[in-house]
Amino acid sequence: MAERQRDVFLCDDIEHVDHIMVSAFAADPSFAWTTPFDMPERERWLLGFLHTWHMFIRRHGGFAVMDSSRASAIITEPYHDPPLSDADIKRFHDEITQATGPAAERFITFVELLEDKKPQGLPPHIHWCLGGVLPDRYERGAIADIINWHKGYADALGLEHYLEASSLGAMERWSNAGFARVGDPIQMPGGEVELYPMRTYRRSAPRPDTT
Repeated sequence: MAERQRDVFLCDDIEHVDHIMVSAFAADPSFAWTTPFDMPERERWLLGFLHTWHMFIRRHGGFAVMDSSRASAIITEPYHDPPLSDADIKRFHDEITQATGPAAERFITFVELLEDKKPQGLPPHIHWCLGGVLPDRYERGAIADIINWHKGYADALGLEHYLEASSLGAMERWSNAGFARVGDPIQMPGGEVELYPMRTYRRSAPRPDTT
């Protein structure tokens, strides 16, 4: 594991983490689908969803990690065995509906697709739900420091990592961080926006031959 250049710490400053995520995902293709750019009060609904998801993750054992520049953060959720109950999921959907107004149906479709189209047969893993940096305060290597922290954390627990890259560019960046494509793309209704499931293979089966 590469040596860290910055301190990395668990962060309970929920408002600041949410601010990072809204800034990072404002132009993201998947969130342009959930909240089109011409939607009135778009930022309000996007923040409502990201905050609701963040709190849902925390309620079920997840957390946010930030680096000392306070410009980068990753929100992760733990492996759940058995899975979360139907009551937990219904509560989450109800909270999304309350927080996202006219965008609620699309946000619920988004989270349902992430769950329903998740590749089968994944090993116990940490789900990297959201990760981002403040565009105007990016420090080179900051996300790499957080990734290295998480790799050490997962190694200690004997877990893999899983995420959904939200664009081809994001997929390339995560590939450079040790992730590999797994399963089929997750396609938003309409077919123009895809997310790309990715996972690590550091302790289990070798990476598949994708050539």
